[in-house]
Amino acid sequence: EENAARVSRSLEEAGEKRDLKMLNEAIQEAIQIGLNDHVIEKATETRAKLQLLEEAKSKLRASAKIPKLERGISDSDVNNLDAAIEFAKNAGFPEDWIAEELENARKDQERNHTYLKVQEDVKQAMASGDRSQLRAALDKAENLDMQDDVVMSAKQQFKVIE
Repeated sequence: EENAARVSRSLEEAGEKRDLKMLNEAIQEAIQIGLNDHVIEKATETRAKLQLLEEAKSKLRASAKIPKLERGISDSDVNNLDAAIEFAKNAGFPEDWIAEELENARKDQERNHTYLKVQEDVKQAMASGDRSQLRAALDKAENLDMQDDVVMSAKQQFKVIE
């Protein structure tokens, strides 16, 4: 009886803390002492949500670490981040569990979409050969601290046009 109350508290605490390791240990102990199936089932559901949470955080972290210096951002980089955000939003756990990570990812998403647009503007300006168009595109790129190959080529082209 005393063991059952202690393990029930451990299950509840692990769920509240969203501590997967602690929850796994408490579930093992609950099974060993023969705790009520309903309690174990509820804890197992919480564990599944926490596993999805960890997966969502992992996807967001991986998608946010996009190397932008030399190669710039590609459509697939942006699509990976978009997919990670969608996965996190639709994974079935409360959004407040991952609010900070989602907020950061959405900021990255907005910046990355802007980056792609400016990349395209720079390419079009280079193709046009128009000095003022190229200057305007390079100004946008500089505002984003873009240093990828396309921007570096555009800077070279601008110097030649001058």
